[in-house]
Order: sequence, then structure tokens, then C-alpha cells
Amino acid sequence: MRVDILDNTIICKDDDLQKSLNYMDENRELPAEIEKIILQVVFKELGLKYDNGLSIKENLNLLPKNFLREIVLDINTMFKGSRKVDYRDCYLPYVIYYLPVNVFKVWKPLLDLHIKSTLKKDARILDIGTGPASVPLGIIEFYKKLAQVYEELDFSLEFVLVDAQPNFLRIANKIIEAVKVYLPSNLKFHLKESICAKVTAESNFKLGKFDLISMSNFLAITEGNNSQYSYDLVSQFADMLEDDGSFIIIEPGDVENCINLKRLRNSLVKDGVFNVYSPCLGIWEKKDDYVCNCFSTVRLHWELPNIFIYLKENGLRHSLRRDVPFNYAVLRKDGLTKYDPITNIQHFTKLCQLDNNIGKVINIIAFIRTSIYKENYIKLALCDGSTHYNGYNEGVWIDIPSSRFKDIEKGIKLVAGERIRILKVLVQKSRINNTYNLKLTDESRITLNY
Repeated sequence: MRVDILDNTIICKDDDLQKSLNYMDENRELPAEIEKIILQVVFKELGLKYDNGLSIKENLNLLPKNFLREIVLDINTMFKGSRKVDYRDCYLPYVIYYLPVNVFKVWKPLLDLHIKSTLKKDARILDIGTGPASVPLGIIEFYKKLAQVYEELDFSLEFVLVDAQPNFLRIANKIIEAVKVYLPSNLKFHLKESICAKVTAESNFKLGKFDLISMSNFLAITEGNNSQYSYDLVSQFADMLEDDGSFIIIEPGDVENCINLKRLRNSLVKDGVFNVYSPCLGIWEKKDDYVCNCFSTVRLHWELPNIFIYLKENGLRHSLRRDVPFNYAVLRKDGLTKYDPITNIQHFTKLCQLDNNIGKVINIIAFIRTSIYKENYIKLALCDGSTHYNGYNEGVWIDIPSSRFKDIEKGIKLVAGERIRILKVLVQKSRINNTYNLKLTDESRITLNY
């Protein structure tokens, strides 16, 4: 790995790409020190002392039972329906449950940038609606991985955090500062400013320029009218993004929030505010116009932390998935995309041409729209940008049995947003409108095209 002396980006060399791809292959594990820091913060908020001589689980057992009952109830009911959540009354349940589950979501968009060698070694980052600092923690952990692998390079991060809730900002500052002692010597970061302010469509922040701007769960339907004014909330920060910077938006993985994010993306691209860097691109030509509002989702694979296991043992019914669904978009202003269009279509069939190829064996290249891991197979939804779909079921689907995994190069998880080439597949029409099923043949070959 080397650093471009002109734009300070990290350039992948030789086996660097494979090392990076393995980040998504491994199930994420929340570092023990972060669990410990979260509990130390919670204990201090309750006026209790965390015992460093005890294990995390033993300290969890010291939590008052009435507090435990309250946070389990809050977590089980916090995001039911579309009512606005008042974090003043439930900030500690959010810290203890949603902070851990949200930390690693930002790794997928960061990996998208790293694959194209557009991630900067030294980055200035603005996190909007930071909450208890889930995204900053995720960025720090990603860079920590880079710093540990590439000891010859020095990395630095500078953060500006914005949130309307003083309790969240106070906790975010404590957590981020506490993480410093666990970082390798070649990774430095500086928390420059924490701004307690409500971001509205009329906000007028003057904060300078940033290499990365991030916004996580800020436009969700449970965040009041943020989803209604999402265009103005996002576009007002366009001038704060460096010309070669990236705007990362992460939202929950349910249908309504996914479609809202895609409609926002469509409008921002149509008006020329941003271009799409990832994940939704055209295979055969660059997309300058987006009309798709299909449902697709990315999944984060992780190991449940001690905190989650303990809460489950004490009545938590809320989602305890090991594959956490979410949606994201990486936007830029310079026209750069994660993958360049493929100009030679010879020997391949566009997905918009499937209706003319029912019963035929064809070759395709597409992006993985979503991947669903089953016991004995993976179900993939595919898209190449040549047509568009609505809702969840419409589209092109293929099941890849476990016995065919050996055919897939690089041996990593098939995740949404990546480009896949499948040779010799049979086209079948589904009973669902605008939907097709592809079936592997004995001669089929599967390759991930990074």
C-alpha cells in the first residue's frame, strides 16, 4: 500500500485488496474495550462505579434490576411504528443497545471507497446527528484495522460532531476520548468540535470543508419530520464537502426507510447536487438519472456482544440478529464511481433483455442488489442498471447452493453492492410481474469482479 502524494489517498497494491475484502468476510466482533467503555459510561450516568477487577458479564450483573427492566422495556418498544422518539427520556437504552449495533455499518461504504483507492490517509470528518458516536467509532475502528496492517503508514482523523441532544454529545465525547488509549501509535485522531444544535432545513452551518460527511439514521421515519425535509437537510451540506470528498448516508434496513433513501438519492442526482459513487450503478453505462425505488438491503454480519446476550437473558425481545440489515448511499460531486462502466457487451445479456431470452442459457454481469444467507444456499437479487424495479419481489433472482461456493473466487461473503459475473445461467420467468429467476447449470461459473 502507498499514499498518493497529490491527493493523500490510500492506493491499494498487490494483495492489499484481498486483505481489505476479508474485512467483510469476517463476522464483526465488538472489541471488548468498547463494550467496557460503554458500560463505564452507563455506570457513571447511574452514579455507580465500574469494577475493573471484574469481567464485563460480572459488571453487567451489578446493574440495578429496576434499571434493567426499564431499558429492556424501552428497547423493546422504542422504534415501534413511526412515532418520533424523544431521546431525552431514553438515551441510556439507546447507548447500551443501538450504539453497538450501529458501529460497523459504516465499514461497507468505507470499504467501497477503499476498493477504488479514494479513501484518504488523513481525513477531516463531519458527523451529523452523531448520537453517542456510533459512526465515528466505526470509522476509528476501520482505520485502526488499516493502521495495524500497514504499520509503515501514519493515519490521522479529525472529527466535528453535531447533535441536538446534549446527553448524546456528552457521552459521545467521553466514549471517543476513552478509545484513544487502545489505538496503535500510527493512528491519531482529534475531536475538534462538538456542536449541540438541531439540524433543520434552514440551518446555516459554517464549518469549513470535509473529506467525509456522514449521516446515520438521521432521516429515518422515527426522526420526526427529517424524512419529509431530507432533500434540504442533505443538500445544504454539499458546499462543505471537498471536491474529492464523500457523503455517506446510512439508514435502517426496512422497506419504508430504504425507499425513502432511494427517492432522496434520485432527486439529488437529478438536480446535479451529487453523483452516486455506490452502491447503485450502471453496469453497461454511467447512470445520470435514477428512477428506481426498489427495496434492497445490505447485511452486516457480526457476533452478538456480551451486552446483547445479557439483555436477552433478562427479557429483551427486540431484534438480536447476527445479520443486521441496513441501507446506505455514498455520494460525491466529482463524478467518480466505485466501478467504471463495462463498454464491451459482447457475449453478455442485459437484464432488460431477459424477457426475450426465456428458456435460454446466457451470460450476465450485475450488481448484487441484496443477499440472503439461508442454511444451504444464498439467495441473490441482481441489477445491472438497464431496467428498474419496484418494491421487494420485482427483479432478477438467483439461488446459489452451498455446493457451488467453491466456484466463487476470493472466497468472501457475497454482499450487496458488489459486481458479480455469472456465465451459463438459464433464464426462467416468474409468476410475479417484472420478475425473473436465473438457474445455475452444470457449466455455470461465478466470479466476483472487484
